[in-house]
Amino acid sequence: MDDLISRLMDLGLSEYEANIYCLLLKREYATASEIAKLTQISRPRVYSLLANLVAKNFCAEHLGGVKKYSVVPPEVALSQLSETFSKKSKEAIQLSRELEKMYKQRKSSNNPLDFIQVLRTVPSIVKKVEEMEASSQKHVCSFCKPPYAMDTSKLDELNVTQLESLQRGVRYRSIYEVEENRRDDFIKMVAHFRKKGEEVRITNYLPLKLILFDEDKVVYTLENKVPTSTLTAMVIEHSDLAKTLKYTFEQFWNHSQTFEEFIEDR
Repeated sequence: MDDLISRLMDLGLSEYEANIYCLLLKREYATASEIAKLTQISRPRVYSLLANLVAKNFCAEHLGGVKKYSVVPPEVALSQLSETFSKKSKEAIQLSRELEKMYKQRKSSNNPLDFIQVLRTVPSIVKKVEEMEASSQKHVCSFCKPPYAMDTSKLDELNVTQLESLQRGVRYRSIYEVEENRRDDFIKMVAHFRKKGEEVRITNYLPLKLILFDEDKVVYTLENKVPTSTLTAMVIEHSDLAKTLKYTFEQFWNHSQTFEEFIEDR
């Protein structure tokens, strides 16, 4: 264990952060109070260290009756470090394999309040969406808002997981908000996904970015108003909320234009 902590410190974590991360690898979830008792670190200090780990994409917050924390899978957390510290990429990959073994052996939890997860970095959001797309069985419904960070010359390289789900028979329906300042690229992007089998509608306004999976899981993003803040995504596994938002999706769907109608109005 000391060797793992030392190697994590070499990759940029403090000793306390590395200790907490290794502790969480053995558990599915833990509260700040539990971590404070197990590490003998004061609770206020633990909250600060957990905030650092969340910011570094090593931990995720879970909202419920009591806020809990879990580790971001080592493969995800350390792959990001390997990009930042290219000279240490081989070490990060090897370490992620060793830590992954501990992560897979963690104890499971059946607490009914553990259905909300907060993600604060783009890589962790993308990874979670891909996991949920891969596990979807029936349908995926999306609100898609600009800016669309897509290179239209490389569309075939994007959303591979979605295309695999489409081939499995999962129904995809997406409502796209028009990106006026890149209208030609916008049309090319929507036409591409439509050709791949996605059902599309187009509108001038959507309230937020939202993805619904099989009427029991929801991912939505919130644009932080503070200039220095990053994107925040909420992942909620709750069928009642998902069904309510599905109704909202259907209202927008029924009042949005088809692709053909949008092209005719240009």
